[in-house]
Amino acid sequence: MTSLQKIPWNKLSIASLLTISGIVLLNIPIFGYYKYSTFDYLFRYPIYIIGLVGWYICRPLLAINQWYRDNKKEGNHHNRQSVSVLIPAYNESHGIVETVESVLKQSYSGPIEIVITDDGSTDNTWEVINWLAATYESVHTVRQENAGPGVARNTSLAHATGELVLSLDADTVLDFNTIRNMVKQFDNDVVAVGGNVNVNNDTGVLTKTQLFDYSLSFSIGRMFQSRLNHVLCLSGSCSMFRRAVLDEVGGWKIDPKYADDFELSIRMSEQGQIGFAQDAIAHTEAPTTIQGLWKQRTWWARLGLSTMILHWRSNLNPSYGAMGLIGLPLKTALMIGAVFQIGQLIHDIATGSQLTTTIAAVIVFGIISTTAFSLIMVALMVLILNNKKPLQYIPYLIVYFTVYRAFHTMARLVGIMQAIKREFKDLLTKLIID
Repeated sequence: MTSLQKIPWNKLSIASLLTISGIVLLNIPIFGYYKYSTFDYLFRYPIYIIGLVGWYICRPLLAINQWYRDNKKEGNHHNRQSVSVLIPAYNESHGIVETVESVLKQSYSGPIEIVITDDGSTDNTWEVINWLAATYESVHTVRQENAGPGVARNTSLAHATGELVLSLDADTVLDFNTIRNMVKQFDNDVVAVGGNVNVNNDTGVLTKTQLFDYSLSFSIGRMFQSRLNHVLCLSGSCSMFRRAVLDEVGGWKIDPKYADDFELSIRMSEQGQIGFAQDAIAHTEAPTTIQGLWKQRTWWARLGLSTMILHWRSNLNPSYGAMGLIGLPLKTALMIGAVFQIGQLIHDIATGSQLTTTIAAVIVFGIISTTAFSLIMVALMVLILNNKKPLQYIPYLIVYFTVYRAFHTMARLVGIMQAIKREFKDLLTKLIID
């Protein structure tokens, strides 16, 4: 079967609607004319309201449909391929024992080995993981000079022997059936499977609020993408790959300019289908400070845009399957919308026109336009899928709507601006050298 035959052409109309919704949502001034504010557009052009409804209603409904399909699907429970768990570790002595023990306690009956690479830690991580290796026969350790998580994953990969490779962060803790539920997804043309990542340290207001953000990205976002066969990003926190295919594409890209997990996902999509296992639960540590959260989200946005620029030829490219025909064009449309938001802000600052309205549009519109529709999305998915008691999380839901969404929007825009600045600088440098 060719790549073109694998494309779900019957779903492209839905993707087109959602793409238009994304463009509308982010208020792109198509002709570069900043005459009206976001609020003006909403009242002047009702199609914008339709777009908002399309994005915030259709996406969760498709996600719920995929959740229902996954629950009915049996999967290949007889799959017993060997699994190598790759863990890069930099100053992770405080939590890596819990991570390793969660892997060792898995219900999966096939062979599992763990390869931990100490990425030049300055604490006692090396001593801790050597103790784990001495205690558990299936744990192996490697040491290297500090070179970043991408290099550390590749180092672990070079020492791994499994047919399937599970990439974990050193602070990721797995549920009992996580590996089993990921392995059973590897049927037919599936070359990689993403896990369902949740917040592990939901003990304070900031981390409890992030629970909704993670669930939007994974429980809803990934299931929506899975429904249309285009899982965009295999999170480094918990993702599984066919070893042969991972070797074929060259493993993780080691350039710190790019998001190594997103970048690898694009290359893997050219080799076959990428799946998502909503019942493969993994818990990771979320930032506990405002400064840490800001740094993380600007960093994600910066690396994400640079990765999209690197792989711009993948857009509308059938060789990348539904990723190239649906996922990346949709993400590109959303990113272009964010860039135009930045342009509008810069324009208003330079001219002094509508500055107050523009700032309000960036912050307030990010809250108001998402509240009603996000409430449906969050209520149906987040609390149910994560087995939370809804009444206990109402205060944090309010914080999420009234504060977090605006904060996240601003961090994302700043990260995009940083990426544009760096790309422009790199382009100038290349032109000068050439």
